Amino acid sequence: MTDSHDDADIAARSLMANPESHSAYDLMYAIGKAEAIEHRALIESHLDDRADPMRARLALQILCNWWGLADEYRHEIFRFTKGVDWDLSDGGFVQLVAISAAGELLRSRDDSALLSELVSLYDSGASDLVKGAAYSASMARYGLGRNTACPSS
Repeated sequence: MTDSHDDADIAARSLMANPESHSAYDLMYAIGKAEAIEHRALIESHLDDRADPMRARLALQILCNWWGLADEYRHEIFRFTKGVDWDLSDGGFVQLVAISAAGELLRSRDDSALLSELVSLYDSGASDLVKGAAYSASMARYGLGRNTACPSS
């Protein structure tokens, strides 16, 4: 076991002991960056962290983007891409990570429902930031780059 995994184990024990602590985000980050997938359930337990949407955002980012498990979290990606009230009222950070994860998922597989949701977001009255993210993510299906420019609407 590497030092980073030892550190991740220490972080996981601390996070389990006090999941609402002020250092919870940092502990999750350490676990995620150490690729300590053995603590997957602990990270997953923060996906619906209404008390701190930034922890929910980080949990989704760790599971889907850093650890490459987006296929296994397709339901959560879809749900958060649509938006949940407790996130949208706090800036929509979970939604933005979900949109990014949707794009990465579409790079590797066909998913017409997810693509349709991204197109709907682009066509909606969403913020320019959300529309741009949805556009870029939907273009991933067609092999276009992550930095594809969004046309003016």
